[in-house]
Amino acid sequence: MDQAANPRPVILLVSDGGENTSQVPLREIVTTRRQSETLVYAYRPREPASIVSPDVAVWLRDRDFLPELVGDSGGVILEMRTTQVAAEAARALLDELNAQYTLGYVPKKAPDGKYRKLKVEAKSKDLRVRHRGGYLAMPR
Repeated sequence: MDQAANPRPVILLVSDGGENTSQVPLREIVTTRRQSETLVYAYRPREPASIVSPDVAVWLRDRDFLPELVGDSGGVILEMRTTQVAAEAARALLDELNAQYTLGYVPKKAPDGKYRKLKVEAKSKDLRVRHRGGYLAMPR
């Protein structure tokens, strides 16, 4: 993501969420995602139970990496049960990305490499706010 041309990198991941052969630990991937300030959207093609036997579906849910990977990035996990739902979700994602705002502030503390939580609220109940949960205060 360091070489990304877009200043607001986004990853769109299509996965059943089942972890099976990764060579990099999930915690390292999450740390990299936080450092790069990348939004992660995950599309799950269909529920694991509809793909495999009930025993395997339980195994997949117990090892589901999508919640941690998407985590506090500001993205979401969407279940795609049909191609029509997938197409609607893709259009909604494009609309969302085009309608996003970037807010900024100058922290009072000097960068110390620690994770700092964020909370953004809107005064109007008609507005929906979704944001990443924080950032790594890395020295530049």
